[in-house]
Amino acid sequence: MTTPNTARARVRAAGRTFTKIDPARAPWSPVVFASVAVAQGVAHVVSTVIMVLLVLTSFVQDISTIIERKLPAFYRMFPQPPDRPAPSPRLNRPHIVLPASDPLPPPTKSAPPPPSFLKRIAGRLASGASINAEDEEDLDLDPRCPKIPNPTVRWYIEAAGYECETRVATTRDGFVLQLDRIVVPSAPNGAAPQAKNSKTPVVLLHGLFQSAGVFVTCGSQSLAFHLADRGYDVWLANNRMCNDAHIRKHAFFKKSDVRLWDWSLEDLARYDVPAIIDAVNRWCGSDRVAFVGHSQGNAQMFLALQLDPSLNDKLAAFVALAPAVYTGPLLNVFPVNLLIGLDDWNHRFIFGTGQMLPIMHVVEAIVPASVMTTLSYHMFHFLFDWSDRNWQAHTKVHTFQFTPRPESSKNIHHWARIGRRGKVCTFSDTSTESRFDVSCVKCPLAMWYGTRDTIVDAPRLIRECREDVRVQLVAAEEIVGYEHMDCLWASDARELVAQRVADVFDGLEL
Repeated sequence: MTTPNTARARVRAAGRTFTKIDPARAPWSPVVFASVAVAQGVAHVVSTVIMVLLVLTSFVQDISTIIERKLPAFYRMFPQPPDRPAPSPRLNRPHIVLPASDPLPPPTKSAPPPPSFLKRIAGRLASGASINAEDEEDLDLDPRCPKIPNPTVRWYIEAAGYECETRVATTRDGFVLQLDRIVVPSAPNGAAPQAKNSKTPVVLLHGLFQSAGVFVTCGSQSLAFHLADRGYDVWLANNRMCNDAHIRKHAFFKKSDVRLWDWSLEDLARYDVPAIIDAVNRWCGSDRVAFVGHSQGNAQMFLALQLDPSLNDKLAAFVALAPAVYTGPLLNVFPVNLLIGLDDWNHRFIFGTGQMLPIMHVVEAIVPASVMTTLSYHMFHFLFDWSDRNWQAHTKVHTFQFTPRPESSKNIHHWARIGRRGKVCTFSDTSTESRFDVSCVKCPLAMWYGTRDTIVDAPRLIRECREDVRVQLVAAEEIVGYEHMDCLWASDARELVAQRVADVFDGLEL
């Protein structure tokens, strides 16, 4: 029989260790439900206050010219982003898979940091220009980019002239994953175009705090559309809890069940990746798929291959954009270093054991898209030090339709542990090994990253892959001036990334 004391002890233990609670072995009493609800309520209040303070701090930094001049002592209270490393020489490909007539583009000079949001407004007011005049000349240049933002992937696929096929896959632990397929429509009079999804299936997987829409919100520059135009059968995959609002999230858990959020990167690698790969292979009748992951999307594939090397047999190629195996210097700088330094109890107290910062999605539902774009951009710019200097201005409101997306508190805590270790590892890993075993990747591997990306340490990963003769590193390229999100959202990402990825796939005869 469950007593109040044992119930409270179970809740404290579950929160402290982030372990799964088996409802069959440990039935929950009303006391347990009440305790969890109160703890989650306190955590939401605390985390919301912290998030508001961080957003205000980011805006304080935005008016730096005034504060530096009038209140220098106050300005120095808020640490600035770390100095970025100088761009290193462009890496040569270890294996030639691209045509010899297709040279690398010349290195571009790194642009100076863009003026902050408030500085841009002040500058326009001083010059008499319209506040909404930013890059007006490119608003109507891309017919594939809709003018009205929408939080569904189907909206952007169909607006670009394709058809969308939505399916769901179920993981072994019961989570329902949404996958959207880009279907190239038939040409007039029923004639099929040359690029009619005739090549190997390609799975695209998003990063942390995002969903599959990040691959289709840049119009003609979008990686997903370019691969579809080149004839590849493109599938946009979502991790658990990132489905559209009308699609069920779990096979049997209710929306209010806290167990919906009892997962971390290890669960994404152990359950979501195999479910996605197996489902696409089954639906397409193929034996292998090509996998493209951005940031966390490739981190969970690296971890999945370490946990289950047999997945290599189901992969025709693995492309990592902004590869997130080793952490970069940004994670040692305020405020991210404070998050990484939290122990289990403090993390549970501040963020709870359920959804991470649910207030973000409450605000998203009640404020206009332009306001949410501004708030989200400033928050992520302050935390992760990536900016819009390389983006097309008119796509920004669309990209933030899929950023932020729901994440579990446990997953963020797992990333905090990874930040302390400096490399991707399982949630409970206690080993002292500082290197990730790259030999677990036995399929062809290609990587792209930017020289201004301080979140990940891609050069170290590439160096170790080159040193290990068991790794088939077919392409490794850094892009001068690119930041963490620029492989997907930069104005020239089609030429510097999407075309290169498709060329690698063509070179491998996928």
